Amino acid sequence: MQIPEVDKIMAFAIKYHAEDELFLMFGNVIRRQPLSIPFVTEWIEKYPQLTFALLRAFPPSEDGQLPDDLGVLTYAIVRNIIRSANDTRIAALVGLEKVAKSIGLMDLKHYIDLLMLTALSVRAKDLVQEVLLVLNDSRLQYCPDSPAATYGHKHALSIAFDRAEEAADECPCNKDGRPRKMQKVAPAQAKLKFGPDYLTSGQVIATTRIDARSSIRLHSHVRLRAASKADGWLDVHTVMDGVVTHSSKGELKINLLQPAPPEMEVIDWNMYDAGSTGKRHPSLIQESGEKKNDSHYVSLSDK
Repeated sequence: MQIPEVDKIMAFAIKYHAEDELFLMFGNVIRRQPLSIPFVTEWIEKYPQLTFALLRAFPPSEDGQLPDDLGVLTYAIVRNIIRSANDTRIAALVGLEKVAKSIGLMDLKHYIDLLMLTALSVRAKDLVQEVLLVLNDSRLQYCPDSPAATYGHKHALSIAFDRAEEAADECPCNKDGRPRKMQKVAPAQAKLKFGPDYLTSGQVIATTRIDARSSIRLHSHVRLRAASKADGWLDVHTVMDGVVTHSSKGELKINLLQPAPPEMEVIDWNMYDAGSTGKRHPSLIQESGEKKNDSHYVSLSDK
């Protein structure tokens, strides 16, 4: 069976929530030689839990490094372990520990991106802290020491913890990663539709009442929780995280951090404000680390 045919079958499996068949097809394809990197990248992005099937087929070494076949996928693999963490929980922590050396050896930019992804998308308060600490421990153990790395690790972790704490304060969630019933501000009601670039950017378009009052604006971190059911859809507790990239009266463009369910457009959503992403961003750290040596560092407050 050719890859295009497999893609159609796997898309069908996702549409109808046939998880067993999805994992079976994915497992069969990744055991073929040579490994199709584009296929793997596409499908772990569409369904992050498939990352664990990939790691079972290509287990990391005892010292925590991915095999050579998966070297180019290091960032994608770690990213999608994190994206699955709200559902997989302890398995995500174990998965990150098993690839600790690969995390330690990735470039600083990717590592900072993963810290921010964790802070924005892992919702349970204890779990997000544990994921951040596992990432940090991997860098401390395996990353080659340099002034830029030391600076970047220290300050990026601090910003990530601040962002996670702000999200937990603005939109507190329970241990299952679902927004609690008691919130500071009632959620806005929204309808969602897939944006034209959804497959590459994760962008969806949220429509809200024009006269509705809301604190959500450009660069807001939002959490979207399903507020109605769809025929044949069993998971009525779906929650997604996203960042607002465009804001106008009655319409928001949101880049989702997890895949949306196929039924997204036919159900209603509650949209929670989880704080702002525009205050301090770790990209400033990378720029400072690249431009400054250890005797010329500046604090973020100088930016």
